[in-house]
Amino acid sequence: MPDSLKLTFPLMAIQEDGRYLALTWEMQPDISAVFDSPDRLFGSGGHVMGLNFPGSDGENREEGSLLPRATRVLHAHQPLIVRATLLGGLGSSVVPAIQQFVSLRGLPPLPVTNLDVQSYVSLAAGGWLDSKIRDGNLFRHAVAGGNFQPGRAADAAVWMDWLASQTRQPALALRLHETAKDALVSIPPQDLNLADIGHVRYPLAALIYGHVAENDSRAQQVGQQALAGFEADGSVHYRPQPGGQDYAKTHFSNEASGFASTAVASLLEAAAFCGDRELLDAALDRLRAMDRFRDGVPRGAQTWECPLHTPDILASAHMVRAYTLGYELTGDPAFLAQARYWAWTGVPFVYLVNPTPQPIGLYSTIAVFGATSWRAPVWLGLPVQWCGLVYADALYRLVRDDPKGPWKQLADGITLSGIQQTWPAEDRDLQGLLPDSFVLRAQRRNGPAINPATVEACAARLFNRPAYDFWSFRQNTVRVHAPGEISHAHEQPGRVSFEAESWMKAPYYVLINGLVRQPRVAINGQPIDLSGGNRFLGEQGWLILELKGKARVDIVLKP
Repeated sequence: MPDSLKLTFPLMAIQEDGRYLALTWEMQPDISAVFDSPDRLFGSGGHVMGLNFPGSDGENREEGSLLPRATRVLHAHQPLIVRATLLGGLGSSVVPAIQQFVSLRGLPPLPVTNLDVQSYVSLAAGGWLDSKIRDGNLFRHAVAGGNFQPGRAADAAVWMDWLASQTRQPALALRLHETAKDALVSIPPQDLNLADIGHVRYPLAALIYGHVAENDSRAQQVGQQALAGFEADGSVHYRPQPGGQDYAKTHFSNEASGFASTAVASLLEAAAFCGDRELLDAALDRLRAMDRFRDGVPRGAQTWECPLHTPDILASAHMVRAYTLGYELTGDPAFLAQARYWAWTGVPFVYLVNPTPQPIGLYSTIAVFGATSWRAPVWLGLPVQWCGLVYADALYRLVRDDPKGPWKQLADGITLSGIQQTWPAEDRDLQGLLPDSFVLRAQRRNGPAINPATVEACAARLFNRPAYDFWSFRQNTVRVHAPGEISHAHEQPGRVSFEAESWMKAPYYVLINGLVRQPRVAINGQPIDLSGGNRFLGEQGWLILELKGKARVDIVLKP
């Protein structure tokens, strides 16, 4: 019998033996939900799903209690109307119940931020330039007393340059460019793609600032090192830190979908960037090994503080990302089906009803259905939007492969809620920063205050100005990475073509990997020599092109 604030939308469901039974209802202050599976409230030997009077507002009853602290009088001729619907069907998990709910009710309208692109750009720029995130040329991951030390951050430079490309204020653009340039000082060239402080990460810095080959080699090295974390059967096992909490002790296993997919998604990203065939094969083998979690629960992605058993939206995010990338690399429809399934598992963490009459609530996201260290803080009813934004990024990247799903609206809603939750420009020290959590009834932002990168990566897609794109030409086993958008991609045996359009006004780099011999290349219809900024590294199969603006690239792979 929870506080109704903790319900992200009105659905309860149980599933067994290939079937599910669910209950949905119209939420109202006078009605509360009661659910227990198995039934410990009445000892019936079954399960409890029901609706109760009066409501549950966090104060009128002890959570879990069927009876309120005080009585309520229902006067004669005063109607109490409850509208509810029983749902049922076939399913090997409760995901079909979630799908049926969304089909019946639809998604809510998007949050209203009253910020256009230019207003958002100014707010995020204030976060990078003038908040306490910045310390000269260094940047913190978050502001929380002395807990996060400033350091070099290449993604800070990337996102400042992206903002500079969007703003209509020349003085602000110049300041962003200059600060971005200073932020790159002393970062080893081969670590440009690794020096990140945001939660959403792309192999992007080298495609903007150069040193693509060095970062390709670094990705290959990172991928090889990551393989050492897997067991012989492709699984990943949780092991507690020496002398630390054993966060697996309340779980039936030392494995979990979120714990495994964190490692698998990172391995796949490294392999896709460097294009090493053996590494790609090994990464795909580890992805297939995650079939052990089929029809399961997203859990265990935040074991630095939450138990392994805890349901977790970050686990949904990593599972979606891993399976989407696996599908893009191979075209295997089983991978796409799994990406779609795990995308649905993230929906219960998203507020599809406004939990309060206040403006901020819709599309805010619960991080986990549990608590840190089993006790506190309890995260139910306390949105942690950065976790939802990682999920939103995974949904944005799923949209191209599953355009009929609700993913774009969900991702847009989560991103807009993140913008709503961001500290406003009036708070000079924290402007443009994302709260670690948000108190819904009080509409209060809680620290630590996180740097703007996580919101900005999703905002770039919300405003249809993506910072990074990836395309896999599966027939020719050729892959393309670009700082912007890849469109009009076509292939036939021995030939691929595409258009790249970057937000960069300066020249930028596109990486093509998977080549087995030196190709013939034309840019905007003109054949080019592979020299200078355009070069082919035959041993690795890498083609690095230096482009400017919008460019058409045609590659002939066979002599």
